Amino acid sequence: MTSTRRAVLAGLAGLAVAGCSGGAAVAPAARPRAAKVYRSAPNPGFNTWLAGFRGRAAARGISEATLARGLRGAGYLPEVVEKDRNQTEFKRTLEDYLAIAASDERVSKGRAALARHGATLRAVEARYGVPPHVVTAF
Repeated sequence: MTSTRRAVLAGLAGLAVAGCSGGAAVAPAARPRAAKVYRSAPNPGFNTWLAGFRGRAAARGISEATLARGLRGAGYLPEVVEKDRNQTEFKRTLEDYLAIAASDERVSKGRAALARHGATLRAVEARYGVPPHVVTAF
């Protein structure tokens, strides 16, 4: 199994484990907000990348029908790129970010989740080769 596939499966397993918490940690929104609609913009670099991606995907056996369906509506979204480049992870020092992302409270909650979902996490490890502590860290 490739490391990319393992990483994706680990992320999905992490979401599944998070879903086992009963949802109590997620507060309902007071009012649903309308989804932001982003408009694509012409970008030759994106077009070049997309053509290369299509070629690599086709070379790995992805059918043109699947590519067409999966990439329908794909475009360069400048606002999304701007938001991506302004994430907290990229604006803080590693020490400042880790103080927030790996606080004592989060580590404690992670350890509790590891203990609470041990059997499920061991099954994930047996099937996908991703250790329980890695899934829990997600």
